[in-house]
Amino acid sequence: MAFDAATGQMIAFGTVVTQAGNWPAPDTWVWDGTRWGQAATTGATPPTRLGASLAYDPVRKVVIMHGGYDQRTNWLNDVWAWNGTGWAQLSPANSPPADGYVREQPLCWDGQKGVVLMVNEQGNAGGIANPVQTWSWDGSTWTQMAVAGAPSLGIVGFQFMAVAYDSARKVTVMFSQVNGVPTTWTFDGTSWAQAATSGTVAMSFAMGADDAHSRMVIFGSAGDTWTWDGSKWTVQTPLHSPPGGGIYAMAYDPDRHVVVLLANEPSGTQTWTWNGSDWTPRA
Repeated sequence: MAFDAATGQMIAFGTVVTQAGNWPAPDTWVWDGTRWGQAATTGATPPTRLGASLAYDPVRKVVIMHGGYDQRTNWLNDVWAWNGTGWAQLSPANSPPADGYVREQPLCWDGQKGVVLMVNEQGNAGGIANPVQTWSWDGSTWTQMAVAGAPSLGIVGFQFMAVAYDSARKVTVMFSQVNGVPTTWTFDGTSWAQAATSGTVAMSFAMGADDAHSRMVIFGSAGDTWTWDGSKWTVQTPLHSPPGGGIYAMAYDPDRHVVVLLANEPSGTQTWTWNGSDWTPRA
């Protein structure tokens, strides 16, 4: 999910695997602040996938989508652009590696560098904890960035990762768990630095930038909400909260000054907004 500033809508792309293990055709949905509607797309449609990453490119005024995995659990390496009415597949001259050890490749717009930033975890081939790779998208191709202090996510299987740009402090924030310990890094456009260790211990979580309050927000499948002030995570006690136990996507809506959480809960898909102190369920 990502906010499309050109149209003033949240866009979500994906598919829902049925209990029988079937993979229906993927859908593109838009949220106008009041309701979700399935987009009437034109042209080609990206292939079915789970776990893709989306980010808005304000220079070219398109939403960029990369990666995910298909029905055969192959990790994909294609790039698509959403222009508000349809998808178009792009053909970069260079791409990050996408082998059997790729795990997560979250995207965000990095306002410091003026590029779509990708953090690429290459997994743990042979039990070796590889440092993550940092890549940038300039509208036509991917370039691996030479950065200092690249973090490693440990050697315990699959690691969820989330990235979001902190416009108040002009750094990209990455949250993950190293061998089960919640850990945070910041990227200033040149190097990564590890920050205070705290935050959700839930396996499934989503993170977004609450620009209205100069905070990062995390919601975890344990039903916990955390905010980041640039130096530490603080657990919140909102009056209302999503129930937890699901898989999530999160993005900031600058037109309505709220963080939007799309939650695939056991009870169904739900939408919530965060105003800096409380969650509100949206019909």
